[in-house]
Amino acid sequence: MRMLFNNCNFRDHAVKFGKGAFFDLDIVRHANLAVGLETGAMCAVATNDADGLIRFTRYRFEREEVMKDTQEGKEILVRVFFGERIEKRVMSKAAAAKSVEYGALFDQNGNFKRVSGTETGAA
Repeated sequence: MRMLFNNCNFRDHAVKFGKGAFFDLDIVRHANLAVGLETGAMCAVATNDADGLIRFTRYRFEREEVMKDTQEGKEILVRVFFGERIEKRVMSKAAAAKSVEYGALFDQNGNFKRVSGTETGAA
């Protein structure tokens, strides 16, 4: 896997930005995150489900576009990532935190790190 993203704001990217959109990053605050993703790179987005489980949706990255968004009443520019959805997996937070695939998103106590995303070396 190339990038793990934390959808802590429960954003529905496809509804907001169009078909295939799976994540967005503020171009100023996250200028150095997920830069240079290659077409075909594997990405996963973690989202908490209402029942306390975590949904990991994997995507094959296709392209990035800069688009307008409104956050906290302000219009900003964001980098929107688009790709093909590959699979969805649901795990407990404890299992996810210990997993080789997704553990990089969690701290030593098994809580989500306060990051929007992290690059991993796993394919």
